[in-house]
Amino acid sequence: MAPKAKKGAYVEVGAGGPLESAMAGKKAGSKRDAGDKPAAKEPKKAKKEAVEAGEVEMKDQAGEVVGSGRQAAQHLSFKDKSAARQSKDDLVAVKEEARCDGETEALKQTEGGAGWSNKLRRLGDFSVLRRLGDFSVVDEAGIAEPVESVDYSKSNLFLSGVVYPKDGPTNKETGRRCERFGPLESFTLDLSDKKLVQVVAHTKEGQYVLTRPATAYKKVFTPLAEKAAIVFEVHQALSPQLGGSAFASLEEIVARLARAKVCKGFPSAREGLLVNARFVLGQFEKLDGASGHKALKFLETDFGRSLAKEAKDYKYVGLQKANGGIVIRDVEAEQAKAAAVTGKGKGKVGEADAQMEADEEFARALQAKMDAETRAKRPGAAKAGKGAQAYMRVSEEEIADDYPAPQAYRKEEEETDELLLFDEECMDLDPEYLPRRLLTDFSLYNAEGMFASLELLPMWSGVESDVELYASGVVVDDDGDFSGGQALNDDAAGGSGAGGSGAGSSGAGGSGAGGSSAAAEPAGMRMYLSQIREWVVDFGADMLFISIRTDVAWYRLSVPAAKYAPWFGVVLKGARLAVKVLQLLSLEARASKLSFNDVVKRLAAAEESEPTFISKKFDAVERFVVAHGQIILNQFQNYPVKEVRNSAFVSALKERMAQLRHSKLYKQSKKEVIRMRAVNRNPMKNQLHDVARFKPMTATATTMVKSVWQAYFRPAGAKAEEEEQGEATAKEVEEDENEEEPEDDVAEDALAQPSKKGGKGGAGKKKAAPKGAWVGAATKTVDGDKFYAKAKLGDLEIALGDAVQLTAEEDDESAPLALVQAMWQTADGCKEVQVRLLARGEETVLGDAASDSEVFLTTKLETRELSSVADKAAVRRLERVWDATKRQQQFAEDLALRQRNEEAAKEGLPLELFWRRQYVPQEGMFRDPPADLQLGTRLPEGDGKPEKGVKLLTGGKGFVKDGVEYREGDFLFVGPAVFDQLEDAKREVQLPEYLANSRFHKGSYEGLRAWGICQLVRLGAAEAKKGKKGAKGSMGPDSEDEGETSKKGKGKTRGGDGKVSTLTVRRFYRPEDISQEQAYKAASFYEVYASEEELSVSVDDVVGRCRVVPKGYPTNISTFECAATFNRKNKKFSDAPELAIPEDLADFVPGEAAGAKAAAKGKGKAAADGKGKGKVGEASAAAAAAAASAFPGDDGVALASMDIFAGCGGLSEGMHQAGAAVTKWGIEYEKPAAAAFKVNNPEAAVFCNNCNVLLHAAMVKAGLEDDCDACDDAKEGTARMPAEEMEALPLPGEVEFICGGPPCQGYSGMNRFNKGNWSMVQNSMVMAFLSYADFYRPRYFLLENVRNFVSHNKSFTFRLTLRSLLDMGYQVRFGVLNAGNFGVAQSRKRTFIWAAAPGELLPDWPRLMHCFRTPQLTINLPGGVQYCAVPQTVGAPLRPVTVRDAIGDLPAIENGHSVEEIEYVSGPVSSFQHYVRGDCTVLTEHISKQMNELNLERCRCIPKNCPGADWRVLEEIVRADPSREKFKGQPLVPWCLPNTADRHNGWRGLFGRLDWQGHFPTSTTDPQPMGKVGQVFHPEQDRIVSVRECARAQGFPDKHRFVGNVHNKHRQVGNAVPPPLAAALGRELRKALEKKAEGELEKALAA
Repeated sequence: MAPKAKKGAYVEVGAGGPLESAMAGKKAGSKRDAGDKPAAKEPKKAKKEAVEAGEVEMKDQAGEVVGSGRQAAQHLSFKDKSAARQSKDDLVAVKEEARCDGETEALKQTEGGAGWSNKLRRLGDFSVLRRLGDFSVVDEAGIAEPVESVDYSKSNLFLSGVVYPKDGPTNKETGRRCERFGPLESFTLDLSDKKLVQVVAHTKEGQYVLTRPATAYKKVFTPLAEKAAIVFEVHQALSPQLGGSAFASLEEIVARLARAKVCKGFPSAREGLLVNARFVLGQFEKLDGASGHKALKFLETDFGRSLAKEAKDYKYVGLQKANGGIVIRDVEAEQAKAAAVTGKGKGKVGEADAQMEADEEFARALQAKMDAETRAKRPGAAKAGKGAQAYMRVSEEEIADDYPAPQAYRKEEEETDELLLFDEECMDLDPEYLPRRLLTDFSLYNAEGMFASLELLPMWSGVESDVELYASGVVVDDDGDFSGGQALNDDAAGGSGAGGSGAGSSGAGGSGAGGSSAAAEPAGMRMYLSQIREWVVDFGADMLFISIRTDVAWYRLSVPAAKYAPWFGVVLKGARLAVKVLQLLSLEARASKLSFNDVVKRLAAAEESEPTFISKKFDAVERFVVAHGQIILNQFQNYPVKEVRNSAFVSALKERMAQLRHSKLYKQSKKEVIRMRAVNRNPMKNQLHDVARFKPMTATATTMVKSVWQAYFRPAGAKAEEEEQGEATAKEVEEDENEEEPEDDVAEDALAQPSKKGGKGGAGKKKAAPKGAWVGAATKTVDGDKFYAKAKLGDLEIALGDAVQLTAEEDDESAPLALVQAMWQTADGCKEVQVRLLARGEETVLGDAASDSEVFLTTKLETRELSSVADKAAVRRLERVWDATKRQQQFAEDLALRQRNEEAAKEGLPLELFWRRQYVPQEGMFRDPPADLQLGTRLPEGDGKPEKGVKLLTGGKGFVKDGVEYREGDFLFVGPAVFDQLEDAKREVQLPEYLANSRFHKGSYEGLRAWGICQLVRLGAAEAKKGKKGAKGSMGPDSEDEGETSKKGKGKTRGGDGKVSTLTVRRFYRPEDISQEQAYKAASFYEVYASEEELSVSVDDVVGRCRVVPKGYPTNISTFECAATFNRKNKKFSDAPELAIPEDLADFVPGEAAGAKAAAKGKGKAAADGKGKGKVGEASAAAAAAAASAFPGDDGVALASMDIFAGCGGLSEGMHQAGAAVTKWGIEYEKPAAAAFKVNNPEAAVFCNNCNVLLHAAMVKAGLEDDCDACDDAKEGTARMPAEEMEALPLPGEVEFICGGPPCQGYSGMNRFNKGNWSMVQNSMVMAFLSYADFYRPRYFLLENVRNFVSHNKSFTFRLTLRSLLDMGYQVRFGVLNAGNFGVAQSRKRTFIWAAAPGELLPDWPRLMHCFRTPQLTINLPGGVQYCAVPQTVGAPLRPVTVRDAIGDLPAIENGHSVEEIEYVSGPVSSFQHYVRGDCTVLTEHISKQMNELNLERCRCIPKNCPGADWRVLEEIVRADPSREKFKGQPLVPWCLPNTADRHNGWRGLFGRLDWQGHFPTSTTDPQPMGKVGQVFHPEQDRIVSVRECARAQGFPDKHRFVGNVHNKHRQVGNAVPPPLAAALGRELRKALEKKAEGELEKALAA
C-alpha cells in the first residue's frame, strides 16, 4: 500500500541535472543543476483554494494526470480507475510540463529573458542556448541511439525531452516538453567550467545543454558521459589557465586519470584512455579548430602526439583470446588484408565502415569493462555488508613434502632494482591501476634468499601476511596479448610438474618445467623485485595465468628459471586442479551430486600423461587436494554459477582443511593503496655468496637505555587494550644515491615541529605583582646601578642563582622558568632582575622524547622588572661523579624521581625538576654549563657574535671587518671570483643536446673555485700601471685587451662615511689559476706562487685572514706555502720571495723536515725515472707521502677505542691518521668485513659476532647480567662463546672511546604509544649501540649514520638517541657533514653525534676545507633556529679533489680484471695520489666487476671525454643507425629508460662515464650502470670502476686492504666512512684531548 500523501501535494519528476549526476546514476530529482534556483513556493492562499473539504478534485484538466502515489513516484502518467485505493488521501496530483508542437515554439516559450547565448559558438543566426532534461535521442524508426552516433549515422537523429530556459529553476512551470525535434546536427563538449563538463547538442535552431537523460535512455547515454569525463580531466591537466601544464606527458595524464578514477570501469587508467583515444582526439580536434591561432593546440602537445602515436595501432584484446569465446572483429585489419589480396587501396571509408568501426570500438570498450569487472571480483575483494572473512593458510609443514629440499637462489648475473621503474604518480593509487608487465626466467625466494612457494603468501588482497617473498627475473613489457600464460592441458607449455626431484610420498611429482637456460636469453631487463604483496590466478578456455603484485607493478609469470621450476610446478598443478574440478562439477546436472570423495576418485583416475595427474592412490590425491586447497577454493569463490560455488565439494574441502595445521589471516580494515617503500629490501640487492645473513635479534640493552626507549612507546598509565593506529613496517634506512643534489641549501625541518607534550604548570592569569624590597645591603654599584644578592616579593624571598617562575606573557603556553643572574636598582628607583632562561625538555630538539624532570640552561639572558618573578621553582642543579661503577645507583635515583613525578602529575602537584646541561641550539649541542656563572654580574644580552660591518683602524693602516682585524702586510682570503684564471686553466664544456637546459652535468665542478689569496699592501686603490692586472674584470697582460687595471673603487681609500672601501693587494696564484696541468701536478693543495701584481679589490670581497709561509713549514687550511714566484706575462717560475716567519713557527726547523722529505723522495718511482724533475714543490710531495704512511700511536693522548659495526675500518683509519685513537677492539658481523678489519688492525681484538651477543657476554663477564636485558638467542650465543673470545672482551674503564655506525631501521606508520610498535623498535641496533656506551661509559662516543637519520621515523630515533646519552650524563653535539668538503672526491653526507663525558671538551666541528657544490644539510630546530654544523660559503680554502686527482695514476685494466696484485706503472702525480700511495710499492684490489656482453657494448658506445654523456647517447646511435637497435638480439637502449625518463629527471647519469675534472657519485655497495648510481664507467676505459678506484673515491690509502670476492670488497668500500672525513673529526678530537691535557698539566704545576 502506498504511503499517504498530503492533500493537494505535488510530486515533481524529470528535473534536470548536470552531467556528473547522470554519470553517478542519481535518481531524477535527487539534485538540482548547479546554479539552479529553487522554484518559488506556492502561496498559502493558493494551497488553501486547492483543497476543498478534504478532497482532491479529480478532473481531467490540461497538464494534470491523476494516479496513485506509487505511480507518481514511478513517473507513470496514466489513470487507472480500477486500481484499489483505500481513501482519497492516497491520490496525488501529478503535474506535467506543457507540451509544444515544435522546437521553435518551445524555444520561444522558454526564452525567459535569457536572450541570445554568447557562451558557445553560434551555429547560425538563430542559435540560442537552452537546457534539455529528461532527454533521449532516437533515429527515424524511433530506436534509441547514442548522441555521438550523429557523426556517422546514415539516418537523421531527433531529440526529445523537456526544454528549460538557459537560467533559472527547472520545474513544471518553466519546462516545455517537445517530442522528436531537430534533426540533431552535431554535439560538442563545454569544458569552460572548472568543475564539470557538459554535453551540448546542436540543431539548426538552437543549442541544448543536456542535463539528465530519460530513465530509459540512461544506459545509452552513460558511455558518452564517461568519455566526456576523460576529456574533461585531460583538458584540465593540459590547460595552464586551469592549473595544468601544456608540457604534461602521457604518463602524467594517465596517473591523473587514475587518481580522478574516471576510468574506474576499465582494467586500468591507461586502458581506459587508449580504448577511448579516438573520441578524445576527436574532441580536441574540434577545440583546436574553434580556437584562435594563438591558443593552445591540444593535438600539438606532447600528450596529443604521444596519444595519437600509441592509439594508431592499439586494439584492446583483453581476455577474449584466453576465454576462447566471442572474438571482436578487427575491421581495419580485414580491410588491409583484402586490399593486399586485390592490390587495391583501402580507399575512402564509407558510412557503413564508419558505423562498423564505431561498433567495434564500442565492443572493445565493453570487453575492457567486463575484464575489469572480472578482475575486481577475484578472491579477497571486499564485499560490503559482510563481516571479516578469514583466509585459511595451511601450515608450511603440511605442504613441505611436495617441494624439493631447501635451496638458495643465487643470481648469476647483474640484476637491477625494480624501484628504478617506480612512478611517483602511482602513489596513493588503488593497486589495480598499477602497470602490468611480464616476468620470465623467474625465481621466487624469501627474505633469507631461499626458494619459496607462492602458497606461503595469501591470495587475497589486503590480507596481512607474516611472510616476505621476493622475485627475480627478466622483465618485459606486457603487450596486452596475454602471451606467457600456462597451458591448461599441456604440461610442456611453460609449466612444470609438481614436486620435481623433491616430491614426497604423495606422488605429486611431475615432468618438471623446462627452464630458460636452454633457450635464448629473453629480451628484457633482469631485475630483482620488491616485496610481493599478493598473487592471483586467472583462467580461460585453455590457458592459465598466474600474476604477482609488488608496490611497483603487476607481473604475469611466464617461464620459471630451471632451478625454480619444481617450486612453481606445485602451485601450477594446484591451479590446474582447481580448473579441472570446476569442469567436473559444471558438467553435472546438479553440482552437489558429486561429493568430495567422488571428485577425488575421478582425479585419481587421471592418466599419468595429464598435467593434473597426482597419483593413482586415493589417499595421496586427497592429501594433495586438501593441503593445497586454498588455491582450489580461490577459483570457486567467484565462479559465476552459484550451484558450483556452494557445492558439497567446497564445504567438504573447507572442513578437511580446518583439520590440518593452519593459521587464519584477516583482511585489513582499510582499503589498500600504494605506499612506496623508500628501500627495496630484496636480499639480492647486495647478495654476497659467502656472507652469513644477519638474523634479526631483539636488541640487548641496559636497563637504563631500554627504559628510555620503552617509555616512549609504553608510557606509564597507558591502557593495555590501546589499539594500534597503523601498521608499522621496518626497513633499513638508506639514501637514494641517485637523487639530484639541490643547488640551494636544503632544510631538514622534521625537528622543528612543535612538541605535543603540554608544559607542566600552566601559564595561568597574571596576578597583581607585590612590590619588591631588597634584603641586605648593596653588594656593588656599577654605572649608578646598585646590585643586591637577595630580594623579597611579598612572602617570597629570592637570591642569586635561585630557580624562579616568571609571569607568563600572553603567548606563553606555560610559565617561563629561569635562574636569577643579577638584581639591581637603577638610579631612578626601578628594581630589575636579569635571568638566565631555562628550557623545558620538550622545547628543545628532544621534543616529545624529553624527560619531564629535566630542564636545560640556555644562553638566553633577559632583563625584566623584579616584580615579574611570580614564584620560586622546584628546580635544582644536578651534579654527579662520573664513575661507571655508580651508574646503576644513579639510574635508581632517576627512576625514583620519575615515579615521584608521575604521582605528582596525577595529583596535579608541581614536578621536581633539575638541570645539569646548557642547551645551545645555534651550535647543535647540550654542553657542560660554564664553570663560573658569574652570579651577581650583569652580562651582555646579545648573541655573542662580533658586530657586522667595516671600521678603519686608528692611523689608517688597517681595518676591522665583522670583528676580524686586518693590517697592512697581512694575508687575506678574497672571494673565488675576484681574481681571474689564465686561459690554460679554463675549461669549456660542451654538454650534450639533452642537457642543454641543465646548468651542470652530473658530477660537475664547473664554476667552483677556492678563495683567492693575496697580501694587503695598503688601503686605497692600486696605481694604474700597465701590465698589473688580473683582478676581476681584467684579462691579464697576455690577453689581447690591455686596458687599465680594474677601476672598482679606484682612488678611494675610504668612503664618505669614513669607512674603507677599496684595498690594494699583491696577488698570490694558486696552481689551478695557471693551468689544469699545474693544478694536477702541484705537490700540495696548499701550494701558492707569489707575483709582482698589485691589484685593487673591494673590502666587501674580503672573506678572512690566512698566512703564507716559506716552503717546508707546516700548512693547514689557513696556512699556505709559497713555492715560487710566477710571472704571468712569460708564464715562468722563479725563486720564491723572502717571507716573514709567524711567531708560532719561530722554533720550527724546516731543514729537519727537508731531510726527511729527501729520504722519502728516493723511494718513489718518479724520482728513479727522473719525471717531474725541476718542477715546483717536488720535495714537498714526497714529504706528504712520508707523513701519510705513519700516524701517532699510543702516545698517552690517543684514546683506546672500540669500533662497533666496524666494517672494513674506515672510521678507525681516519682516527688513526689524526692521532686521536688507537683501536684495540673491533666488532663486525659480516665475515669478509671482519677479516678486512683484522688485516688493517692486526693488533686489535676483532669479534666477528652479533653485537647483541657480545654486549650480553661482556656484561656477564663484568658481573652485571642483572642489568642486562637480552633475548634467549643472545644468551645462547654467550653460552657458546669460546673462552678466549670471552677473555678478550674489555671491562668498563678500559674503553675510552666508542665509535660506529649502527644500521638504522625505519618504521612506516609509526605512532607513539601503539602497543605493536615496541615489538619492532626493540630490535633497533641503535638501542644496542647506545647500551654499549651506557655499559662502558667511555670518555668519548661517536655515532655515524646517513644524513636523514635526524628526520626519519618522525625523528624519534634521533631524539631518543640524544635523550639516552643525556640521561647517561653525557654532553652531546649533533650535525651533518659532507665528505666532499674534507678531501674526498665524492658527495657523501652523513650525520654525526658526539658525546663527551662531563668535564671533557666537546670537539668542535672541523672547519670547511674543500669547496664543493652540494651544500650541507641545515636542520630547523624548535624556536625558529636554523642550525648548520659547518656554515656554507661561496668558495673554500682549497679547491675540490677531482677524479683525475684520485685515480689518474692507476694502470689501465680490462673489463672483469681479477688479478689482486699488480705493479704501479708510474709514480704518483697529484698531491692526493702521494697521500694515498704513501710508501706502497704494490697495487692491490685494482679489480673490476665483469659486465655481460650487452652492457660492455653499451659502455663502448658512451663517448670518452664527453662530460654528461649517458644512456641517451644510445638513443642517438639507434636513431642514426636503426640497424643497431639490437645487439645480439637484445635492445641496445634499455627498454625501461625511455619510457620512464620524464618522471625520473631523464635518468641522468645512468650508463655514464666519470668526468676527469669532476667528482664521483656517492659510493655504492654495488656499482652497476643501471643501479641507483649509474655513473660508474671509467672516464677512458670500457669497464666499471675498480674496487681500488672506489676506495680512492672514499679516500682510503692504498695500503688499506679488503677481503673477499669483488662483490664483498665493493660492499666494504661502499659502506665505509671516508677516512679523510673521519680524520677531520679526529683532528678536532685530538685538539680537545691536548687542550685538556695542557690544562691539567698547568693545574698540576700550579699545585
